[in-house]
Amino acid sequence: MKQFAVKNWLKHQHYKSRMPPWIKLHIDLLDDPSFELLTGEEVKTLIKIWLVVSKGKNVNGELPKIDKLCFLLRKPKDVVEEQLKSFVDSGWLVYCEQQSSNSLA
Repeated sequence: MKQFAVKNWLKHQHYKSRMPPWIKLHIDLLDDPSFELLTGEEVKTLIKIWLVVSKGKNVNGELPKIDKLCFLLRKPKDVVEEQLKSFVDSGWLVYCEQQSSNSLA
């Protein structure tokens, strides 16, 4: 399975070299149609993904491998895989190679 990363993580989080005690939720989410279209369960998962990424030492927003992510989200693998693909389709996540190429642009 491909590796995923949170889109624009560096832009939205300013802690670069340590684990923050909190993450930012930008007020722009209230006016974002793609956020509004998420189900309650998807919003919960997305926020938990942001929390997981903020705990990691990777500053590029990369998610852990799928098995670890499933454990951290407390969800079965098939559900997590489906939600990850949905988040890519709706623009909340990118494949890691996309994140790298976007950084170079």
